[in-house]
Amino acid sequence: MVDDAEDVGSYCSLDLSSQGHPHIAYYDQVAKDLKYAFFTGQAWEILVVDAEGNLGEYAQLALDDRDRPHLGY
Repeated sequence: MVDDAEDVGSYCSLDLSSQGHPHIAYYDQVAKDLKYAFFTGQAWEILVVDAEGNLGEYAQLALDDRDRPHLGY
């Protein structure tokens, strides 16, 4: 499980790093936040990208050639 908070994972967008590790942008329906999670190879890291209001429902994620995340929402 990536995020054990209640009602998260809606409207997710997935991309894989050059090492094949998953990166996910998703919406937290309870907190109304946009979150970003990525697998380091050993553990999941979860960040709140934006918590200003009700946003991030339809985020899109893309990793560039250096595996840096870019999110549109």
